[in-house]
Amino acid sequence: MVNGQIRLTLQDALTFLYGWSHWHRVVSANPKYYPGKSLFLKGLKAAEKGLMSPCRKTVIHLVKLGKCVSCGLPVPEGSGDHVIPISKGGTQSVENYIPLCRKCNSSKGSKDFLEWWISQGRQIEALNHDALIVYLRLKHRFFLNERTRLAPWYICEAVRQARRIMPRFWIAKKECEAYSLLPLNVTETRYQKLPLGVKFQ
Repeated sequence: MVNGQIRLTLQDALTFLYGWSHWHRVVSANPKYYPGKSLFLKGLKAAEKGLMSPCRKTVIHLVKLGKCVSCGLPVPEGSGDHVIPISKGGTQSVENYIPLCRKCNSSKGSKDFLEWWISQGRQIEALNHDALIVYLRLKHRFFLNERTRLAPWYICEAVRQARRIMPRFWIAKKECEAYSLLPLNVTETRYQKLPLGVKFQ
């Protein structure tokens, strides 16, 4: 962490967000599992294979929902855009597709999907979990040779937002070392209880 800004390699950031998504999917649906340390660590462990898994079935599931992943409005089949733009390394494939309404599609333009989401001031916890997993897998696949480089600002911002809603701080130093997460500075084993009145969305 430099000057209060999180700095992670792309690989570490994708791994963290994959683990976080696994954790948040469960505790947001059922707060009784909070703080869910084991869920997060299980997600981190699963990231090694999970990030390399195909996402065709997940994309098809999102399409069948018939909703824009951004605003939730109904969308006709075939209305959407590339998750990773062709101009930025994406491919013309079913996996690199996300259902978006015309308005959201126009707003996204040629931006990377997560870059667009974050640049709008949207929060990572409001993003559909399946859409996030598709993004992480594609970013991992298309940028194979860039994983050791620092993650772009919008991915680091997504990590910062994810950390903000996690229990602070319950990840031990040895676990940080195991998953290359020392830059996140999560080295204590204590955690805060979920404040009264605060609910996961």
